[in-house]
Amino acid sequence: MKLTLLCLCVFGVCLQRLDFTESSGQVNDLGPSEKISRNRQRRETESSSYFYYQEPQYPRDCKEVYEQCDDQTESGIFMIQPDGAPEPFNVHCNNSIDGGGWTVFQRRIDGAVDFYRRWDDYKDGFGFLQREFWLGNDKLSYITNQGDYELRIDLVSRNANTSSGSAMKSVNTE
Repeated sequence: MKLTLLCLCVFGVCLQRLDFTESSGQVNDLGPSEKISRNRQRRETESSSYFYYQEPQYPRDCKEVYEQCDDQTESGIFMIQPDGAPEPFNVHCNNSIDGGGWTVFQRRIDGAVDFYRRWDDYKDGFGFLQREFWLGNDKLSYITNQGDYELRIDLVSRNANTSSGSAMKSVNTE
């Protein structure tokens, strides 16, 4: 029996493919493989090859991003998938303030993005994670309903005066 396995799958890209022949007990490296779509399993009857895809485990929030990177990661945009979220999504993580691991759900800098919007816009989110944005009520609900979270608010005035505060908070669905 000959068995071909795709190994080392990272976010849908298989980095290595191995071929195992039962009679010889040998494992041969077949090299890099093509990208395979999520949740795909295929069996080829002629060669009895099997392809398996393991679902990637995304961090659930920015705290997990920070911890998985051994507290070495810089602030930026990362993909997370909170419990209950149907798909992973991008968030801005702040890892430079108060111990790191903060999920930023709103940022306003210079008024370039209009925040006077309809409810549906706030539900879905808007703006640009690199600049000004509202993450979205649905995404915020997925994140905060995983457990207890601390809300931190940082305010910076036009003349660079700063103020911050924190409290425990969760966001319910509509």
